[in-house]
Amino acid sequence: MEVTIRDRSAEPPWGSGPLRVAVRTAVIDDNCPQCGGPRGEPQGLNQHEDGIWYQVQIWDNPCGHVDSYRKVVQEAKAHGTLGPVRLY
Repeated sequence: MEVTIRDRSAEPPWGSGPLRVAVRTAVIDDNCPQCGGPRGEPQGLNQHEDGIWYQVQIWDNPCGHVDSYRKVVQEAKAHGTLGPVRLY
């Protein structure tokens, strides 16, 4: 499934200037990496931080396991399916 996430590891370091939020798409497995159950359906979420509005997606896995954006970035990097960075 394709999701839109915030990738804090791709953002400029804190204190180096104005906040630049990094958003990218990632294609990940349809199943939970912890138990193999299905992942939830992605839904849009408008976020606001320091005057910057951006949209990402969230989802709730029926199994109860939580997918952090950090882990999603790692999974997509391992599969070679991490999209380019969009800075806001």
